[in-house]
Amino acid sequence: MRLLILVNTLETQKPGQTTFGLALEAFNRGHQVWVTSAGHLSYDTEDHVVAFARTVPAGKKYSYDKFIRTLGSEDAVHENIVVDDLDVLLLRNNPSA
Repeated sequence: MRLLILVNTLETQKPGQTTFGLALEAFNRGHQVWVTSAGHLSYDTEDHVVAFARTVPAGKKYSYDKFIRTLGSEDAVHENIVVDDLDVLLLRNNPSA
């Protein structure tokens, strides 16, 4: 499954929040998981909605702390994801953030 989680901003997400627990569990179960924010959505030249998103390198299981650290580090993988190609777009908006 290809899953993109849309959050307010990546910089304001805190360890212990459910959003990262959901992302980690899906990733460790073998799904492709990316995280992005509304500010990283755009249209490409063919009018597809594209998200500039980040994920962690595949091929291993992560602990919660390692997942969070890697996702926020220069080791994170940054990709443009065409939203139409996803199986799930999960909106995790916190209006007070």
